[in-house]
Amino acid sequence: MKLLLKAICLIILFASLHASAQKKEQVLFSGKIENHVNKELTLFDVNNNKITIMVDDAGQFKQAVDLAEAGYHRFYDDKDRLAIYFEKGKDVQLSYDAKKFKETVKFSGPGAAANNYLLKKDQMRLELTQMPGKDSKFNIFSLTEREFKDHYLAMKQAMLKELSATPGLSAQYKRLEAKNINYEYLFFLSQYESVQVNHMNNKSFKATDVLNGELKGLEYNNKEDFL
Repeated sequence: MKLLLKAICLIILFASLHASAQKKEQVLFSGKIENHVNKELTLFDVNNNKITIMVDDAGQFKQAVDLAEAGYHRFYDDKDRLAIYFEKGKDVQLSYDAKKFKETVKFSGPGAAANNYLLKKDQMRLELTQMPGKDSKFNIFSLTEREFKDHYLAMKQAMLKELSATPGLSAQYKRLEAKNINYEYLFFLSQYESVQVNHMNNKSFKATDVLNGELKGLEYNNKEDFL
């Protein structure tokens, strides 16, 4: 009886593993690098597994990426890095000049829409994170709670507008990315109190509901959102 039970458990286990393996799909990640120096590129998947990608003498690379579900991967060419979104059935092509990485990065192929949107979002973040003005020494944490919140709320709304206006994005991506933008907004709000206390010499400062109100009830164990 014990042997039969063990056999049944093993069958269930192998069936489960097989079903899990069957769910995985591969997307093709390829590209061309001008003025390439490094022979190896690095990609980390959503579970932090490392994938080494070889670059040929012509600066071209090609790598099949196992994908159990859609998600962000981290791409590195030495110190240059990108967030790359892979989705089932959508191959991704990447090109850039290694000497002018940030200025020349471009995505193409079926999976390009989400990734070119991410490039635009990064550009917007750089432009909007700090308050516009001629004084480069301006500290955004010198704003009042209300001004600080309004600033990042405007950034959130600008990003949501860009997301909505970007063609070629799947409904699933837009839904999850809208939540991602909101999490980033909440992250900025959560930083205000600690910066006031630790860096702005305001030791007795306590954030009010102007900032904390939106952080109440935040769920920290949502697996889908985390990925």
